[in-house]
Amino acid sequence: EKHVMAGSPVELKCYIKNCLKQPTYVFWYMSGSRLLDSGGRVKVRTSMLTTGVTALSVLSIDKVDQSDRGNYTCKPASGGEASISLHVLEGEKPAGLHHDQTSDGNQFTTHLGLKAILVLSAHNYFLKEIYKGF
Repeated sequence: EKHVMAGSPVELKCYIKNCLKQPTYVFWYMSGSRLLDSGGRVKVRTSMLTTGVTALSVLSIDKVDQSDRGNYTCKPASGGEASISLHVLEGEKPAGLHHDQTSDGNQFTTHLGLKAILVLSAHNYFLKEIYKGF
């Protein structure tokens, strides 16, 4: 669960670990509805990190507003999912938004926009790729 000020940018990062290649797709959902990269306020980009065993999918939203609040979920082709609940605040920043916070392996940075790191493990991705040839 994360809070961000209205009007600020948001970046949600979904790390898919233990994958041999970039997932065919990573779908992002907001409160159950699939988000599409409109080329406008909402953008999605997915790539492999230089380590070669982790993919990164980033959902970016420019200038969040109340309509952006909800539960965000990333779902890669390899299966699994990771979610975070986003709350959009109006008015003065609560003290908690001035500090970086780390909780349960998820790192959040909120002072220049929100960065949420959602980590997935794609162990079953190996099996799907290995057994395709059989």
